[in-house]
Amino acid sequence: MFLGRRCVVGDDTRLTELTLRAGYRTVFQGNATVWSRYPGTGREFLGQRLRNARNFWRVRLTTLVTGWVWRHPYLAFGTLADVIGRSGFWLCETYLVVLAVDGHVLMPAVAAGWYFQRRARSAREFVRRRALPRWHVPAQVAIDLVLRNLDLVGLLTMRRQTWLTRRAPIRTTAPTSEPSASREVGSRPGEGPNPVP
Repeated sequence: MFLGRRCVVGDDTRLTELTLRAGYRTVFQGNATVWSRYPGTGREFLGQRLRNARNFWRVRLTTLVTGWVWRHPYLAFGTLADVIGRSGFWLCETYLVVLAVDGHVLMPAVAAGWYFQRRARSAREFVRRRALPRWHVPAQVAIDLVLRNLDLVGLLTMRRQTWLTRRAPIRTTAPTSEPSASREVGSRPGEGPNPVP
C-alpha cells in the first residue's frame, strides 16, 4: 500500500528494502543473469519509463520517511542525493524558463547550451563505441530531456498504478450457473493469456 492505494513496486528494489529493514545485509551479485522485457515501441518505452519513475518516487520517499534508511549512512546519502538530483533538475529548469519569459535570456541560453553540449558529448561517445549512425546523437539528447521531465510526471502521479507495458487479461465471472466458471477477456487475438501482474 502506498498512501492508501495498492501499488505494485519493483521487486528488486522492494526486496532489497525489506531485507535491509529486517536487519540483514545485501551484496552486489555481478554475474547474475536476469530476464527482462524491453519495450518494442516508443509508446511502450515511455510507459515503462513512467512506471519506473513512479516506482522510484514511491520507494525513495517511503524509505526516507519511514526512517530505517538513516541507520545506513551511505545508503541514506545515496537515496537523498537521488531525490535532490532529480528534483533539482526541474527546479533549475523552471527557474530558467521563468527567467527567459521575463526577458533575461542570456543565463537560460548558457545553461541550455551547456546541458545540450554535455549530453551530446556523452551521446557521441556512446554512438562511436557502438558504430551507430550519427543521427543517434541528437535523438539521445532529446530522449534524455524527455525522460528527465517524465520523472516529474512520475512524482505527480505516483499514486496511480497501471501496467503500461503489459496487457493483462481482465478476469470476469461468466454468467453461468456454476459459480467457479470464469473467462478471460482483453488478450490480443492469437495470443495466449498474459500473466496478471
